[in-house]
Amino acid sequence: MPHIRSASAARRLVRAGALLALAGAPGLAALAQTGQPLPPGPTGTPMTVHGNIEGPSRLAIVQVCEPAGNCQLSFVDTLKQDDIAELVRSYRGQGRPGTDPSVTVLALCAGNWVAAVQARAEPQPAQGMVCGYPTELDALRQAFAACDQQLGRPCAAEPQTQVSWGKWDGRHLPGRDQAPGKLYTVWDQDGAKVCTLQAGQPVSCNAQAADVLRRAGLVR
Repeated sequence: MPHIRSASAARRLVRAGALLALAGAPGLAALAQTGQPLPPGPTGTPMTVHGNIEGPSRLAIVQVCEPAGNCQLSFVDTLKQDDIAELVRSYRGQGRPGTDPSVTVLALCAGNWVAAVQARAEPQPAQGMVCGYPTELDALRQAFAACDQQLGRPCAAEPQTQVSWGKWDGRHLPGRDQAPGKLYTVWDQDGAKVCTLQAGQPVSCNAQAADVLRRAGLVR
């Protein structure tokens, strides 16, 4: 069975991409393959686009921050005409004044490989979330690199880390029809792979998925 590599071996080099720094949200990072840079949004955070997003469906990576200051990265299924921030807030329902979260769109993608990493780290969890990469190995390495950079140490070496990934064809995102604005942190579309890494323990997932992680250099 594959096992997690040492902390030094788990750290991966970051290929050319756009790192989106999440101001006020330590422990979170999002990456999208370098595409068209867009002007900063109202919060001053730049947004990265990958692929031809002129089609009807777009996968977005958003940062949602509660008034108390805790933030989380999530995927959200969107359509071209959507106001993504408003879509997310509408799904959550209108709360008392001052309780609505801030929603920042960090990346838009029109297909290709997607990956998400969540590490149960101390003093706080860490995430890495990517979209628009040409291969699953690229997406996995970048997601872990983003998580590592924000945590300051390899997420793969934490007591428990979940990684999910898959390929989106750029066409239809069922969540937009079923629950517009719903956020999700695990990639669970058709053909998705999900693995749990625990330091010093066998990787918890099927042999095919574990082999992909091994080829990406994340486990041995």
